Amino acid sequence: MVLRVLLLSDGLIEYDCDGKFNPNSDDMDLLSSIYESPPSKLILSNNWINKTSIERITYLIDLEFLVLSHNNITEVDPIILESFTKLKELDLSWNNIENFDIGALAKGRFIQLVDLSHNNMKSINSSLESPLEVLDSLYLSNNLLKELPINFFNNFPKLSTLDLSNNFFTSFEYYLSNVEGLKSLNLEHNSLNSSIMGANLQELRIGYNDLTSLPKNLSVESLSIENNKISDIEYDEMLFNELKYLNLSGNHLSVILNLTLPKLKEMDISNNAFVSIPENFMSDNLPSLETLVVNGNPIKELKFLNQLNLRNLVVKNITLLNAIYDDAFDKLKGHDGNCINITISSNKNLKEFDEKAIRGMNICYLDLSDNGFTRVSQKLEKILNGTLPEYGINLQGNPFICDCKSEWMLEELVPKLYALNPELLIDLKCASPPKLVGKRMVHWMQWKGQVFCDDTLTGSDFSRLEVFEGSRQFFNKKNEIALKSGGGMLLIVIGAVVTLLLLVLSGMIISYKSALRRRRVNRRL
Repeated sequence: MVLRVLLLSDGLIEYDCDGKFNPNSDDMDLLSSIYESPPSKLILSNNWINKTSIERITYLIDLEFLVLSHNNITEVDPIILESFTKLKELDLSWNNIENFDIGALAKGRFIQLVDLSHNNMKSINSSLESPLEVLDSLYLSNNLLKELPINFFNNFPKLSTLDLSNNFFTSFEYYLSNVEGLKSLNLEHNSLNSSIMGANLQELRIGYNDLTSLPKNLSVESLSIENNKISDIEYDEMLFNELKYLNLSGNHLSVILNLTLPKLKEMDISNNAFVSIPENFMSDNLPSLETLVVNGNPIKELKFLNQLNLRNLVVKNITLLNAIYDDAFDKLKGHDGNCINITISSNKNLKEFDEKAIRGMNICYLDLSDNGFTRVSQKLEKILNGTLPEYGINLQGNPFICDCKSEWMLEELVPKLYALNPELLIDLKCASPPKLVGKRMVHWMQWKGQVFCDDTLTGSDFSRLEVFEGSRQFFNKKNEIALKSGGGMLLIVIGAVVTLLLLVLSGMIISYKSALRRRRVNRRL
């Protein structure tokens, strides 16, 4: 049996025994005899460990981190935990624990983190005589819980992180009253149908439930309430004043009234029922907003009606969006006078883009990938004053027609993109005419003449492409040389072959003469 022993950065010793032991043998007894120093961290995952197996390692009193995940543990004996007097973190995830008594944790006086996720717990019992002052993080996700003990939070005054996701809670309305230390609460993927009230948090995750309204009388910095049944938002000063991140995606919203979020930096309203950018999305109401995501809404015309300053705009998967018109971004500016990243991608019906839409804008990065564009006008470059955004333009994944009207891309745009960021050329390909389908534009970057305008070239003319020095470093991480079509190249190849044959013949003659000299010398001797 081979165990992996690591010396951690803080001087602690870790024994990684994942899948190494037979619980019915004396393997685990070897932990006290093989190594001079007892472990501070012990990983016993995937060993079919049960309660009896745990009893056999209680002599490891210096353990600070114990990982018992993916085993066959059905209960946690408080007496066993009492043996590990220095234990700080306990991982019991992916076992078969059905009930858990909070009182067991009291025996581990220094436990700061407990992971009981992915078990079969239907209930949690409370038998603490006094609060557990050190527990900071508790993970109870992926169980069968429907409720908590009434005094649950009173038992853990220092608890800052609680994960109850993927359980069966229908209500959490009154648990948070008078809770002060909790910073992060995860209730995603439950069956919540009533609002959460009265708490001060940094992060609240309540997505994938049956909620119809936002939390009330709650102060939180980050709120994820995606994939619920919210169709209307009521103004709540306490909630709105502190929000910095808000995810409303996957709800039933078509309008948002009375919207004033002074500290909000990022908002996601994807996959709702918005037919346009809400009129009250403006800097007066959202002065700190940096990132706006509007993916998957039934928006027919993308247009900002009032002044809004952003760092990032993301518009993806909008099937009703057919064109970007010249006044789309007249009211959109970079945040604090800086440049803005604009992503308009994966809109398969978007086939027109008026280059005037970005005139005068200071753009860091323009992503127009995976849309339905067949052409990009040369006016785009002129509007950008002949220069590209700092991080380039991503036009990959569009069905471009590679004819004479697109020759400017090959002669002017492709070389600039290559110099700026070659990765922007990996999937910049032709979709027509048939002889060019699937061909990367970068392959013709150094060809003489106007390749896309030459109707005399056939598909076979493009089967052997010139690869210029360094052009494939972003594909194969090395320089390659290929053959270019034409009679001149054929003569070069023939000449190279003849030269090689002459060199081989010369070598054979020299070797033969050397052998003759050696034989003459040998005869003299």
